[in-house]
Amino acid sequence: MFYHSLADDHAAAAFPEVTSMLTQLNEEDSQALYYATVLICLSSFARDPTPGNLLIVAEEGEVPWWALMRGVRMVVNTVGINRILAETSDALLTGTSTWNDRALKPVASEPEELQWEKPLEQVADLVAEMLAPDEKTYYAALGHLQERYRLIFSSPETPSVDNGKAPTIVFAWLFVLEEDFIVSVENRHPVALLLLAYYGVLLRRLEHYWFMAGWSRQIVTGVSRLLSPQYTHLLQWPMDQVGLLQAADELQL
Repeated sequence: MFYHSLADDHAAAAFPEVTSMLTQLNEEDSQALYYATVLICLSSFARDPTPGNLLIVAEEGEVPWWALMRGVRMVVNTVGINRILAETSDALLTGTSTWNDRALKPVASEPEELQWEKPLEQVADLVAEMLAPDEKTYYAALGHLQERYRLIFSSPETPSVDNGKAPTIVFAWLFVLEEDFIVSVENRHPVALLLLAYYGVLLRRLEHYWFMAGWSRQIVTGVSRLLSPQYTHLLQWPMDQVGLLQAADELQL
């Protein structure tokens, strides 16, 4: 609880100043702003969210995480991630400290198989049934989501990503979302809500980070409250993956 409160205080203190700096973004400040916006995004995960917080939308009075992510996007789109990372590398190499201990072995995760193809195919069928081919917002979100699943939940023949790369792969889906998709979630469009729920399963992969604990259930539970009953059968798989069905069964015992 202490760390949750501390993260909340830090994010609240930094947000107004960083927001002001973003209006005057320049190359000189870009590196500092990039890391400031990233840290605000990460610290916001440690806050205790309201029941209606779905990362990309939130209840009145609460800043959705996606709004914070737009700060990161603004910096990256203006300066370019390669330049930001290159300057970071240069800054680190100017130090004089040395590390004498043996190099740590890279942490690698075991391949994790998940039978996700068929459930997501059912959602893809709904997309094709409900939407015209030129409604690219949903098709793009679906395609990016499927690619995240392929990278995170690999087959035995495909090496799994190591723990260091998993956050980048998972958060990339949020990074590329279009404004129209956010509006669709706000308007409770069933396709947008279902895609968000399936994204919640990916967040489970990051819950070994203390500040990410509980977010997979937060997303899937929030979607279940908004989704029209005629589509809830498509929500069974994500609910099962994040442990909500098991929890419900235990309550009934």
